[in-house]
Amino acid sequence: MYLKIKNMRSFISFFFTLLSVAIGFGITNMKVIEAKNIGTNVPWNTVISSNLAYCYNQGSGQDCFGWALGLSNINVTISRNALAYKNGVAITDNSNVSVGDVISFGAIVADSDIYWFGVGYSDDSPYGHWVADSAAPSNIDISNDFVGVVRGASSPGELNVYVPLSVSPSSITYTHTGSTAELDCDGDGKTDGVPVGSSCKVMSPGIVYTQVNYSATSGKFYYAYSGGSFGLAYNKVAMSDGLKGKCFTTYGAGPQCFDTDSYLVTAGIENWVEPDPYLLSVPAQQIDFTLTALAPVPANNKPTIDFTKNLNNDYLVNNNQSF
Repeated sequence: MYLKIKNMRSFISFFFTLLSVAIGFGITNMKVIEAKNIGTNVPWNTVISSNLAYCYNQGSGQDCFGWALGLSNINVTISRNALAYKNGVAITDNSNVSVGDVISFGAIVADSDIYWFGVGYSDDSPYGHWVADSAAPSNIDISNDFVGVVRGASSPGELNVYVPLSVSPSSITYTHTGSTAELDCDGDGKTDGVPVGSSCKVMSPGIVYTQVNYSATSGKFYYAYSGGSFGLAYNKVAMSDGLKGKCFTTYGAGPQCFDTDSYLVTAGIENWVEPDPYLLSVPAQQIDFTLTALAPVPANNKPTIDFTKNLNNDYLVNNNQSF
């Protein structure tokens, strides 16, 4: 078990005055991550030093009014979880199984596997989302995407800020490399030369080494806010890797360029060109299980005596008997 202290910072800038408003995550909450009693948990963690910028808009449309910094020094954790089973019943790693048992393995995938926080002072750290191709979630999750409340001098009242993190699901495979126990994983009743699969019958005593393999994948951050007179502003544009040295073309207004991570000129309103998004690179991961396969215990049969053949009174008290 280990503790994670949430701490996040983000700030947004609005279209008329281009005012930057600081927001962030503070040391106001703690999240406890505890490995399950049954199963195996393998966390992966990274710190993003880049300053991520977001494209802001007004209301629920897809227009991009300009770009501003939104996040910095982001700490991301992705936790992988898997379970082992014997004849359909969950067991712990390093358990014993017997020849003839069916062992199986399953990866557990949930949005709560992903969580993150950044530098600053604010309210909460959100969970992420498993979304194909790291696409923007269809809708904002008001609870899990929330990062803080801000008030700007030019903004109409308080604004709630949401930052969804989408990570594309990994492909998952099950291998048993190094096992000394023979396994039948394709269901043909024969020992497999190279056993592969999530469910296998134990065919001989030995050690079962199982690997739950997660392919490398990637994620993207998105940005939204709500409140004031324009409702929810969520254009589903992925955040980019900073602003310095970049120009983002906007139709009719010329390029919006930055020599530092701050605004220089006002952007246009329509037909903007989306910059390359920041990609969170998640490496391949592996969860290992080790099970010991034991030979079946011989049945403890009771002796049998055919009393119908006791014609000579052989089976009497104090007589030695042969079984």
